Amino acid sequence: MSPQQRREMIVRTALPLVAEHGTAVTTGQIARAAGIGEATIFRVFADKDELLDACVAEALRPDHVLAEIEAIPLDQPLTARLTEASAAIEAYLARMGLVIGALHAT
Repeated sequence: MSPQQRREMIVRTALPLVAEHGTAVTTGQIARAAGIGEATIFRVFADKDELLDACVAEALRPDHVLAEIEAIPLDQPLTARLTEASAAIEAYLARMGLVIGALHAT
């Protein structure tokens, strides 16, 4: 696994834990969920704050939702495409809200 892939895997694993626990999440919890040693986290991130910043940046990235919207088949009726697009945007905003809200609350 490349350093970039490891970083992405740690952030993907951390996101739901951050959404649930906010800043109270421990690097030990994240390491266990990722199936790695806690020291691995600190080889990738300088400290927990850098990891939390990476989680926020990932939660705010629009490319995932844009890919979902671009994948909507154009042969569907407009109302169906708009419904799918709005559902994708709503899910994106909900994910953002969970992470940001959890970090703000703790």
